[in-house]
Amino acid sequence: MSSSKSCFWSELGGPYQAFSTLSDEGDWQSIIRQIATVVAPNAEAPLKILDYGSGLGTTAASIRRCLYGDHGLLSSWTLYDPDEFARNASTFSMPEISARLSVSIVDEVPENREFDIVLFVHTSYYLDQFEDVLDRSFRELLAMRNGQVICVVMPKASPFFIKGLNNAHVWAAERIVSVAKKKGFKCDVIKLRSRFRWLSEISMDRMLSELITSFVCGRSSITEREVNLTREALVGEVDFGDWLISIRR
Repeated sequence: MSSSKSCFWSELGGPYQAFSTLSDEGDWQSIIRQIATVVAPNAEAPLKILDYGSGLGTTAASIRRCLYGDHGLLSSWTLYDPDEFARNASTFSMPEISARLSVSIVDEVPENREFDIVLFVHTSYYLDQFEDVLDRSFRELLAMRNGQVICVVMPKASPFFIKGLNNAHVWAAERIVSVAKKKGFKCDVIKLRSRFRWLSEISMDRMLSELITSFVCGRSSITEREVNLTREALVGEVDFGDWLISIRR
């Protein structure tokens, strides 16, 4: 990940919590269950999963519960994030609870390790060269027989990407699929609902507006113009329309 993202969570933890609070919890849980459903038939347990840009570890913890609770599968996890704040938080939200439900929290992508799944959940936007990471995943990190990369990512037409504000993201869903197919990989896409509700009665709340804008921009320093653009785009109910992309040989 970009070195500029090595303090993402310490800078944007508050904005993330605000953004997450206004996101539809039922939709998010459906996304988690869908990830587990795609992961489940991939390999024999315990599944070995690398969460690339794992953040606070909450997403990995939710998928682990679904794999075990819904599919009866054990999973062994490696959580990679360059942010020390995130890694420290992960020790609480994603603890190791068994030798067969193991967790490693790392600040560098492991070498000489083989995984069944490399997982990117809304992290491709923050990678300098996602194409290089994709190549390395299939060259070095994934099991030869049936390993796969799984991405949860928004399409370029998502309301999250606001013209004149943050719509310069390179690695939206369509480009990931296009690049993967050009490399000869197989791609399956599942389009999922991911709603965000910013109620009108709190639309002018200054603190909330600044927090939401900071998260959308990916930085704490924002302008009044950016706050207004964010309000115009997101107040009400919008569907960010996540894509779940499964990439395999």
